[in-house]
Amino acid sequence: MKIAPEYSISVERTLYLIKIFILSFLLSLFFSFNVLSVSLPRPIGKVNDFANLLSIEDRENIQELMKPISESNIQLTVLASRRDPYSNPAEYFSKITDKWNIEGGFILFVEEFDGWQTVSFLGNEIRGVLRSKGILESYKDRIEEKTAEGKIREAILFSYRQLSNAITGKVEVDESDGIFKLDSVPVIPFIILGGFLVLLAFYSLLRWEITRRCPKCGVRMNLTNEKPYPSSSYRIIAKKCNNCGYRESERVKNKSFWPFGGS
Repeated sequence: MKIAPEYSISVERTLYLIKIFILSFLLSLFFSFNVLSVSLPRPIGKVNDFANLLSIEDRENIQELMKPISESNIQLTVLASRRDPYSNPAEYFSKITDKWNIEGGFILFVEEFDGWQTVSFLGNEIRGVLRSKGILESYKDRIEEKTAEGKIREAILFSYRQLSNAITGKVEVDESDGIFKLDSVPVIPFIILGGFLVLLAFYSLLRWEITRRCPKCGVRMNLTNEKPYPSSSYRIIAKKCNNCGYRESERVKNKSFWPFGGS
């Protein structure tokens, strides 16, 4: 009876371990290659809509809104993406910021498994402008609300429109709810004009009521007769008080709407 040499078992085990090592090395190399091969998009401007959410008209409106922003040497970059290679919005935000060398404000909108997420850094200049108008917190809250609702297009438009309005001081309009918000609009002249019109209307009503009262007893007189005056610009109105019998006639100018005119 022949006995197999003992070294044959150790050789087979060694070969098995070498195969496991090579396989592990190849797998680690494969995963390392995938991590290193994460591709980040290249910037195409200040508005990077890689999610294809904005229309041509939207882009034109943003270009108009960006004019006062650029003239104020303020920069705001926006990225909208449906792909997050890191599955972590904060890490994606950090990687994009480093690769694009972003200066100024940056707002990221990215779609994750549980919906859209946003990460933003406004910078000192944008924060200063918004804080001077008292809308810094509402600016950030509004963007987060629209993102949570999945209204990324509206969030992008709002971010530029609100910043542009804060710089120019124009009337702000939120298209989503149609509410007009006054910002830096002079209100005192309108208050003065409104008060003057109210006083004018009150004076006209008071003057009309006084002319209808009897000068003796104070009871309102009745109109008894109207007839044309020899001049076509006037007419005669006859009045009578049914209480004391007082009568009078008044010459009134035709089509006179000015309350300070004579009779």
